[in-house]
Amino acid sequence: MTMMYGGGSIRGAPPYFPQEFASVARPPTASSRRSSQSSTSPSKEMAPLDYAVNISGWSYAVLPPRPADDSRPSHDMVGQVVSVPEGWEVLSTGSEDFPSIMRTLAARGWGTLRLCARNPTGGLATFSTALRPFGMPGERESRDLGVLEEVEGSGGRQFKFSDSLVSGRLVVRVASRL
Repeated sequence: MTMMYGGGSIRGAPPYFPQEFASVARPPTASSRRSSQSSTSPSKEMAPLDYAVNISGWSYAVLPPRPADDSRPSHDMVGQVVSVPEGWEVLSTGSEDFPSIMRTLAARGWGTLRLCARNPTGGLATFSTALRPFGMPGERESRDLGVLEEVEGSGGRQFKFSDSLVSGRLVVRVASRL
């Protein structure tokens, strides 16, 4: 089955992120599906803002989308492909004030044990959240668990989560309009 996800058609995308993901970061309800079919949707760059946390002029969210205060670790991302919404970027470990930003984000649960950010030299790094029993929130994990990898040929806009039962979410951000 092929689902629309983040503006592109991805085989195997989770069923709770159909075409509405381009405008809403929550799982759609029957009424939201009906209303989205008959109304115009906001810009794609607004995608995960329902769950965003604002820090120093940036709005941060995670993919797959989940509220910052979700305190139940999940494995809903396993084997899934996520697309970075238009206008958003993956948080980089080379970003200004990264350690403070990651500690602030990781102090929340986000429904995962790990948050992932891009290394400027390549690959992705994982950081513990408050839900991980071993490690401090925002602490970089010492070994690479291969939580997710960039989809080849996607220009850094699509990422596939491991098929292993590993809990993680990708941190994305957009300049805040506040």
